[in-house]
This record gives sequence, C-alpha cells and structure tokens, in this order.
Amino acid sequence: MMRDNTYCSVAAENRGKFLEKTTTHIFKSVFGPKNVFENVILKQDTKDTAGEIDTLIVYGEFVLVVQAKSKRVTLKARAGDSEALKKDFAGAIQAPYKQAVECIEHIRNGARCTSVDGKAIAFPAAPRYFPVVILSDPFPACTILSRRLLDRGRNVAPTIWDLGALDCIARLLPNPIELLFYLKCRSDVFDRAISDSEYNFLGFHIRAKLALAEDVDMLVIERDFATTVDDYMISADVGVEAERPLGILETTQIPIISAMLAQLKHADPRLAGVIVELYGASSAALK
Repeated sequence: MMRDNTYCSVAAENRGKFLEKTTTHIFKSVFGPKNVFENVILKQDTKDTAGEIDTLIVYGEFVLVVQAKSKRVTLKARAGDSEALKKDFAGAIQAPYKQAVECIEHIRNGARCTSVDGKAIAFPAAPRYFPVVILSDPFPACTILSRRLLDRGRNVAPTIWDLGALDCIARLLPNPIELLFYLKCRSDVFDRAISDSEYNFLGFHIRAKLALAEDVDMLVIERDFATTVDDYMISADVGVEAERPLGILETTQIPIISAMLAQLKHADPRLAGVIVELYGASSAALK
C-alpha cells in the first residue's frame, strides 16, 4: 500500500489514527475510561493551540503525557546503517519525546487542557509527570539507542515502547498501581540498566523488581529474563488459557506488608503516590 503513490498518504494517515486509537484503548483497559483522555488540546492565554497530546492519563498525582508516532523504520536503518538509524531515531523517538516534554512544560505554566469533547481536564496539586512515546513498529535496538542518542537535558527519562510492548505490559501489569510502579522503576534505572529489549526489563521486573540500590552503577539484563513474558504471551496469543505470571511482591509473603499492598492496589487513585512509594520500599527490603 505504501508503494501506491495515490494511496500512500491515506495509508500513513490511517496508520497514525489506528496507533492513537489503540494506544488510548489499551491505557483505558488499565486506568479506566474516566482517567484517560484522547487528543488533548493545550492553550495558553491566547486562542492559539500551544500543544497537542495524543493520549493523556491522569491518575492520582501521576500524569502520563503520551505521544504516539507511526513513522516507519527504513530498510537501511534495519540493516544497520548508522546515518539512517540516527535519522529515523530523530523522527520516530526524539521528536515525539520533545513534544511530550514541551506539553508538560505548558501544563506546568498553566495551559488550559481540554479533551476531544471540549471538557476541561483538572490536574492534581503536585503532579508527577512521565513522558511516554509509543511507536507503531518495533525499532531496532531502540532500548540501547535511547541511552546513547536521546537528547533530554535534565528532563525525566522517557518510556519508549512500541504498540506490541504496550499491549504486553498492559496484560502482565493490568492494575494501575503495578503499571505506575513499573513506569517509575523504568525511569529511575534508565541510565544504569542496559538491555536489548523492553521485554527483558519487564521479565526482570516480574522476577525481581526493577529497583537498584544507590551504590549499583550498572545492571546488564540478559535475554533469559524475558522467558516468563514469552511463555505467557505465546500461550495467550494461540488461545491457550495461561495464568498471568505473578511478580515477586505477589509471590513473596511479607508479614502485614503483603496483605496491605494487596488491598491498597484497589484503593482510591488519590493514594496512588503513597502506594507506589510503599511498593518501592518493599522492593528495597527484598533486595
């Protein structure tokens, strides 16, 4: 379809719409429809649009600014051409990350945010922002390239997933608190953990929690940590009913703490920040 000059522009537009719709649908399955907004418009004092957010999640004190990018990776980049990789990285990852960071700054500066149906969106008093980039296609070595090529200054480290990774993570971490804790962990270790796949990070998180002590300089996560993820996803995709693999905080019983965390996962979203910190403290204790 992309080779058809009369249709390629329409195909590209449809790819973008599908990516945005599916991204929003998956996030709603985790955070609930009332906490997820699609095609959010940001305006400052003037009538001009200051920015646009493909998907916005507001859950307790957490604000996820999601930009979905359907730019395809060229064959030259897939073959390992360094210049093509840099060019594709700039368009597929750097640009939407920059857009997400700029939207966060607009919100901090008091921009008015309205959903696609024109309703104003309220934010918590002390929000914690996470920029998220969702890609339509898997990007070769995206996880490693992001550490080397991404220009983020002092801004928070991003979450960069393709649509398949997002779907997988939403299935394995279907509770808002669990997914938010993983987002925080992934951001915290962005500069100190290396792996060649987001599935390796997820598998490590399930088995051991992706939390590093301050005196740990570097962690290399090998492919075998993704085995748990692979087994579950393959079974689910071929129609075989499989039990979701439980994380270490679910399988390890800590007196009082385990029962409390199980209850708090379903507490009021306004407590999300406190609960995520409790998850972090419990993970540190297990380490």
